Amino acid sequence: NGVAVDPRLGDGYAPVAGERFDLICSNPPQMPTPPGHDRDDPLAAADNGGGDGWEILDRVIEGARAHLEPRGRLAFTIFGFLGRKAALAKVEAAGLSPEVVASEAQAFPRIGYERLDHIRALDAEGALPPRDPPRSIERLLIQGTARD
Repeated sequence: NGVAVDPRLGDGYAPVAGERFDLICSNPPQMPTPPGHDRDDPLAAADNGGGDGWEILDRVIEGARAHLEPRGRLAFTIFGFLGRKAALAKVEAAGLSPEVVASEAQAFPRIGYERLDHIRALDAEGALPPRDPPRSIERLLIQGTARD
């Protein structure tokens, strides 16, 4: 497709310090992790998003503005139970113009059933059914555009 890719390995924005981009895409671990369920293994690294699911996403959002070109965009996905309004507010607070650019229903993640009580306690916007186990969850693509 003619797209050049320059992969980097590191923590957050450290490997691209001082660089700016037209587009930053991210899909970091965002599964809320109940207290006492922290693990340090490859499977946990793929899922655990901190106590509220926002631990890594917050770092991505908060650091994006310093790495975006004027009119550059940050794009990331979230589970609906993290909160559409919360996501848009975080993007706005980071100095970007927020919007939801896509949404689809996906099967509820297996690990989510293991953490369902914890996730329900965090679900301030009511994305999950109050009693029955969820079969699906809304997955959102959030975009933040630099204003300059």
